[in-house]
Amino acid sequence: MKIDEVNSLKDHTNELDSDVLIQFVHELRSPLHCVLSFTDSILRKSESVSRDRMVSYLKEVNKSGMQCLTLVNEMMEMKKNSVKSNNFNIKKADISAILKRVVNQMKSVIDDKKISISWDCPDEVFMAKVDEKMLTRVVINLLSNALKFTPENKKISINVEKINSFTEVMVTISDEGVGICEEELEIIFEEYRMGSNVESDGLGLGLSICKNIINAHNGKVWAENNENGGASIKFIVPLVVIESDLEITK
Repeated sequence: MKIDEVNSLKDHTNELDSDVLIQFVHELRSPLHCVLSFTDSILRKSESVSRDRMVSYLKEVNKSGMQCLTLVNEMMEMKKNSVKSNNFNIKKADISAILKRVVNQMKSVIDDKKISISWDCPDEVFMAKVDEKMLTRVVINLLSNALKFTPENKKISINVEKINSFTEVMVTISDEGVGICEEELEIIFEEYRMGSNVESDGLGLGLSICKNIINAHNGKVWAENNENGGASIKFIVPLVVIESDLEITK
């Protein structure tokens, strides 16, 4: 590559970094303003405001704080997941165990929204060679999305099954939200892209991060709309082939 081409590439990269930073600051400003506004009201009216009003203020502060945390986490995830697949710590791990662990970690959020989890997962091991931390990030991102878009008192479904002659595992996380516009089912996995029919607190990096991680595992991730409403995100990763599974396919 010529020197002028290298300089041009550097300029383009710096321009992209600058655009990301500007967008990040812009998105962060609104929830921070909300935090400051409500905490100011709490400080000024602490002795006169009712307990119910105080609780409502604190709920708004908490909501805005979570929005800030989402934005910061997405920026950090973008940097972390710029690593190449050869830097992953690949080991054998049970996919169903990862899913159950993440659900347990997020139990308080699930309970707060009065959402039920429907499991469709055989009582068996789904052993794959993966970077467990990276795949855990994928599951956290996908389950967080499902929680974000599923209304209270509704259900999130998690399905795990072996496919392609037991050589791969497919995980499906389905919500009961508004679904995804058909023409956006693919572009939501691009960086800084979000579905147009939902409001989001993030930068549109979550699904692109998931896609990069799954691709690095020689897998695949995609979105589908459900027949009865809502959407499903599905991903496939290769399994460690077990001799007993091979016998079943013969």
